[in-house]
Amino acid sequence: MKRSLLLCCTVLFCLPAAATSQAAEENPFNRIPWKLGPTTGTLGGEATIAVPAQCRFAGIEGTRQFLELTENPSSGDERGVLYCLSTTSAGTEYEWFAVFEFRADRYVSDDERDELKPEPILKNIREGTEASNKERRERGWEEMRVLGWQREPYYDTKTNNLTWAILGESGSSGQSINHSVRLLGRRGVMAADLVVNPEDYAAAVIEFDSAISSFAYLQGETYSEWKAGDQVAKYGLTALVAGGAGAVLAKTGLLQKFGKLLFVLVIGILASLKSMFAGLWRLITGKSQSTTSEQ
Repeated sequence: MKRSLLLCCTVLFCLPAAATSQAAEENPFNRIPWKLGPTTGTLGGEATIAVPAQCRFAGIEGTRQFLELTENPSSGDERGVLYCLSTTSAGTEYEWFAVFEFRADRYVSDDERDELKPEPILKNIREGTEASNKERRERGWEEMRVLGWQREPYYDTKTNNLTWAILGESGSSGQSINHSVRLLGRRGVMAADLVVNPEDYAAAVIEFDSAISSFAYLQGETYSEWKAGDQVAKYGLTALVAGGAGAVLAKTGLLQKFGKLLFVLVIGILASLKSMFAGLWRLITGKSQSTTSEQ
């Protein structure tokens, strides 16, 4: 898979209803090298993030294991996963996780910050998700459907972060939300995608945003450190939401030549059961409280 095509992905995650059937004595989630918070999570060679006390963190290899176990294809760009068990003010527990991926596809200009058009972008995302269902069928996974915006795309000029949220569903697992942030850097973009049940979205997004506020590119990798002569991407903010390089191909006419199959790289919309989320935390924590650190 060419890296130039990886930006066709609008990364949307799915959780399997079957996860709770894993036998406790052979719990695959225990093989993931989790780090307990509070600690610092290393996101490849590009950035770091503070891991809250109620969360666990895994780096590159652990993230790929996590994605496979939760029936999400690996893009090869994974940098980390944050998995958290939180409590509302009423004392009710809920779970959420966030996956981080870095696309080293050059500096992305924010010239389109005042030109983000929600409806055309949503149309492209729907087309991409439908194309990705072919891969899901081949893997025996549930097909997904995009319902609409939970939060329309918004660009913060102070943090150089692009944010949006999508509501989706699958046939048997109900509705869930993918809340996405793109953190622009000097040489590429760090993607951070929150996965949570709709009823817990309002509470989880506060904690997620707090975690994102601790995100820091390493010295030399920040957006403001761009210098004349650095390579610049041929796409902008609209493409980051709508399907990355695929939007560029559409503008240049190349999409007609190569067809909709380019959008098969879009991974599909989140769908999860409330009971499955609770079961997943038990699977991760129930057999062993010991953790190891990734090298």
